[in-house]
Amino acid sequence: MRHSIALLLFAQNAKKDVFHKKNLWSSTVRQTTSVFQYLTKHTFQTAKAAQLPLFFSSDLSNEFDSFERQLTTSIKSILDKGFQSVICIGNDCPQLTVNILQKTTTQLRNGQSVIGPDMRGGVYLIGIRSEDFQVDIFEKLPWKTAQLCESLGQILGTKTHFLPVLADINAEIDLYTWAKNNKTGKPFQELLLSLLTVIIRTIVISQSHFVVSFHQTSDCLRPPPALLR
Repeated sequence: MRHSIALLLFAQNAKKDVFHKKNLWSSTVRQTTSVFQYLTKHTFQTAKAAQLPLFFSSDLSNEFDSFERQLTTSIKSILDKGFQSVICIGNDCPQLTVNILQKTTTQLRNGQSVIGPDMRGGVYLIGIRSEDFQVDIFEKLPWKTAQLCESLGQILGTKTHFLPVLADINAEIDLYTWAKNNKTGKPFQELLLSLLTVIIRTIVISQSHFVVSFHQTSDCLRPPPALLR
């Protein structure tokens, strides 16, 4: 086999992403879906540029299984093909670069596992070797919690290389923070503008409701007029 390391892009379809994160977005379903479609495309372009065998979780697992089962199944399927290591990435970290993927590849070839921590205690990248991968333990990790990075580091042991901490995108504020500091194409700029319009409208409506509610409450609490003597 020419390559001993494979790359796994683990991403649910955009509509499923929106469903799980809908409480963190005030935009319409259509707008938010467009965001996740853009993020997946952006990540795919980065992954493709790394020039490693690339696999998609949607081709390797059952979409109706749990998150942890889909991820575990996808990694196991790749290792069963004869690869010695797998680099697993999601679609929600646009700061991920080809350089980071190349550094991960180097560390794996040097016998180290790799973890890319995010700012919430989770991870944006996992580089795991076949000898360190145990299905039962891996599936029982505290996925989607702030304890994931620490727990993953414990099971992978001391021979683990930690990458720089990067921010992922789970909510609108994460998206604007990233877009503010990075160049984006015109279609995505227009999408951001439409999302911003929705947020401003939501804030204005919320403030209007607050003002009306405040005045109504004030009227109820107003003391009765003093009696004339």
